[in-house]
Amino acid sequence: MPRSKTRCGSKAIVIVLLTNDDGFDSPGIQTLAQVFAQKHTVYIAAPKSNQSATSSSISIRKKHEVLEREQFRFQIDGTPVDCVVEALRCGLFPQRPHVVISGINSGSNLGTDILYSGTCGAAREACIQGLPAIALSVARPSDFRDCSCSYRQLAQFAADNIESLIELSGNAERFVNVNALPTGPYRGVRYATLSKLSYDNTIQLTKQDDGKMFVEYIPVNDGTRKAGGDGNDDHALVDKGYIAISCIRAFPECDMTVSFKEQWGGTWQDKTP
Repeated sequence: MPRSKTRCGSKAIVIVLLTNDDGFDSPGIQTLAQVFAQKHTVYIAAPKSNQSATSSSISIRKKHEVLEREQFRFQIDGTPVDCVVEALRCGLFPQRPHVVISGINSGSNLGTDILYSGTCGAAREACIQGLPAIALSVARPSDFRDCSCSYRQLAQFAADNIESLIELSGNAERFVNVNALPTGPYRGVRYATLSKLSYDNTIQLTKQDDGKMFVEYIPVNDGTRKAGGDGNDDHALVDKGYIAISCIRAFPECDMTVSFKEQWGGTWQDKTP
């Protein structure tokens, strides 16, 4: 962790930047702020409205409002990645945070979800900006209640283990993806592989009498997704009552195992030896 952090007994006072994709007023991020503020310095830069499934999108050539709701609590009319970039590069806060925490998301971000998730997109962007990052999400079982009680246990887990979670992020080359059920008691903490999810989402095309066509994408809830994994994957472990932790590389990697010259079937040929 950065040497500039203030000491409080044997624990460090961490400057935490919170963001999410559910929106500034969502109970997940507000519960997280309440728990972390007990011992740490908390900044918030979160979207004005729900930005689920925005992945790593940014608002290019589009002015948007930044509103300071309270001191060091900013509501931004943009995407989760906009929030991270502007928090770190627009001088909104007096100090650079030690870590970015994205969440707590209402709904799990497991396996394939990571590709689409605005929660994970914000964490990835934090790494790109050079900071360790953590994405926190709770699953939504059939009896889920979107209130503080559904987020408090995972928020407390993150606060109690913040230094260990930061260490898992390494030198900001990866973000830490944490998923759990909304309430415990948890069976423990497990390092998880990623599940491969398939979605039974409904894509509905509607044609109007005037010829206009509209498409509505209706996502399913967490419980009706199909998962494939090895039993130690994030989906399986969360279902069993564990807190599942996965470290996700922030930067795309080139697959260097491909034997390009043998597999290239195009017409252009490399003339160099």
